[in-house]
Amino acid sequence: MNSNFEFLNNDELTRQYFVRATQAELSYVMGIYPGVLTAVRAIAENIARDVADQKFLKLAERETFDSILKRLKQGAYILMTMLYSSFMILRILEMLQHTLWKIVLEEKH
Repeated sequence: MNSNFEFLNNDELTRQYFVRATQAELSYVMGIYPGVLTAVRAIAENIARDVADQKFLKLAERETFDSILKRLKQGAYILMTMLYSSFMILRILEMLQHTLWKIVLEEKH
């Protein structure tokens, strides 16, 4: 199966995201939706960390995704549309994660 994310291999800066993106894609195809959410969140968080690194922001080792996005916003290091999209991805993933775990727990009972 060819991945929809082959384009990530075309650039050295995005190559690192290819493995996670294809894992998310495979999890989706197999119906393992919590795995999709985990992989997508990891990709989004790593992109935020990479942007912060490129802007020479000092991040704590365990700094949260939310905190990184807020710092990027404060410094106006990313476009507002990208920032808004990142916050929306974060919120949607959190809601979906809670919903999926609730469904999984209900199915076990």
